[in-house]
Amino acid sequence: VAPPTLPAVAAPPPPREGSSLPEAGEPAAPAARAPARSGFAVQVGAFSNAAAADEVRGKLERKGFESYVVSARESGDGKWRVRVGPVASRSSADALAGRLKSEERLPTWVLSEGGR
Repeated sequence: VAPPTLPAVAAPPPPREGSSLPEAGEPAAPAARAPARSGFAVQVGAFSNAAAADEVRGKLERKGFESYVVSARESGDGKWRVRVGPVASRSSADALAGRLKSEERLPTWVLSEGGR
């Protein structure tokens, strides 16, 4: 007796240029990925799941703040970090942190890009 045949399944579309697929066990990445590292950024939170991080990032984007998420794999501790920036100078980052604290009531950490 021949084994049953499975219906044909279309292959998923290839990834867009510049995108990367998550590794096994890693949740799908939020929409905005970390930009090239230079200057400073303001971290506004660390989350245990990608969906929560992407929700905060989306709210910030809708309010005009350029933001991105550092993946749990990249952070090395299983946390998805939401950052605003990058900006060129420490003084610009400090001013941005002040705005995020007062206008959005978010905790802030100013980081040199490339730092964790």
